[in-house]
Amino acid sequence: MQFVQRCPVELKVRFAYRNVRRGGVVGIVLGAGTTIAAGIIIPKVAPDFGTPTVSFVAIAVAIGVSLIIGLVAGGYPALRAARLQPIEALRFQ
Repeated sequence: MQFVQRCPVELKVRFAYRNVRRGGVVGIVLGAGTTIAAGIIIPKVAPDFGTPTVSFVAIAVAIGVSLIIGLVAGGYPALRAARLQPIEALRFQ
C-alpha cells in the first residue's frame, strides 16, 4: 500500500533500496556471526589452524556483491510494479 500513486522512477528506487538494505543487513549479520563462531570453535578443534581474521578488502567485496545482488533481485519486481496501474496493483490485495 505504501507504493500506490508513486511515479515509476520512485518505485524502482524504493524497491531497490529496500532489497539492498535487507540483503545487506542479513549478509552482514550472518557473516559476522559465522566469523565470531569460527573464531571460537576453530582454535579448540584445530589449534594449529589459527584464528580466522577478516580483512577490509573482504568486507568491501562482500558489501559490493550484496549491493549488486540486491539491485538485480529487486530490479525485476520494481520494474513490474512501476508498469502497473494502481487499481491493478490493488486487485489481489
